[in-house]
Amino acid sequence: MDRRGEPRAGVPGKARIERGGEIVELAIRDLSVDGARLVGRIQLFENDRVNVELELEGATFTVAANVVRMEPQNSQVALAFQQISPEARATIKKAVERLVSGVRDTAAMVIVMHRDPAIRGAIERDLAQLGRAARTCATLLEVSWALNDPHAKCEAIIIDNELADSAELLRHVAVDRPKVRRIVLFGEQLQSIQHPAANLVDAVLRRPVRIRALARALGVPLNDSSIAMLPLDSEE
Repeated sequence: MDRRGEPRAGVPGKARIERGGEIVELAIRDLSVDGARLVGRIQLFENDRVNVELELEGATFTVAANVVRMEPQNSQVALAFQQISPEARATIKKAVERLVSGVRDTAAMVIVMHRDPAIRGAIERDLAQLGRAARTCATLLEVSWALNDPHAKCEAIIIDNELADSAELLRHVAVDRPKVRRIVLFGEQLQSIQHPAANLVDAVLRRPVRIRALARALGVPLNDSSIAMLPLDSEE
């Protein structure tokens, strides 16, 4: 779901598409210089060609795009940009980088333990939308460094269920950092967690991660203003 060459994130801004003589405004759920995922009620079909007006960073510009996927159950449309000016590319990159870097010095930090950099990056950008910094880790040694960083306050750890040592890592965090929430990440299908690790888990998630499910797993109130502005996911 997030194997792209450029980082994406939901950013503050507006998107508009003209359809049938009417201008439809949509929320930006995901954006990069390669494309976007928008949320709103609009009737489009795969392979449609549209012009998208984006309002970001105080600038307004139009980008030609192809519809690559429609998700009517949760009112989302995925677009691939076909023509984008250097100025528009720079504006999009700046908006995405500003979102992620803006939370890196926050007091609340979440460790993301997964071997796939695309998955780590996608969760990092979702965490940024929830006002949480991420420490992404590919090895157990990196997790140890993050847990013992005296300058970071770890709020939670997200652990890949397919990690060979996931149960041992859960036990270690439960004993040494009992206040850190322990979240297990599955693939598209949830599976049973083998005892005795099951009673060490505070929450589970499945990919693709839904941002409101992520908020619940972290214990972030869903009435928080930063979450209230985010589009609903289909599972809600």
